[in-house]
Amino acid sequence: MNTQGMEQLITQRWPKLKKKLQHENDPGKLIAILQEIDDLLSNLEMRMAAQTRHADAERGVLSTSVSRFYQVPSGDSEGGINE
Repeated sequence: MNTQGMEQLITQRWPKLKKKLQHENDPGKLIAILQEIDDLLSNLEMRMAAQTRHADAERGVLSTSVSRFYQVPSGDSEGGINE
């Protein structure tokens, strides 16, 4: 889920897979490389989704806290203020 792990997948694995794909002629091996690329993309997609969920969860906690702080008391139309 960390950014460093995602960068490693992109900067190290992708170039290796790309190079293998460019230099391979055997159809069976090409399919295997394409499956590796698909796995890499799926892994990246899952990591990005996890980061998004984590960030959304943090924002949700913050917005819930803020909304509790600014919550208007229910009851009379004056908002509970006595004159």
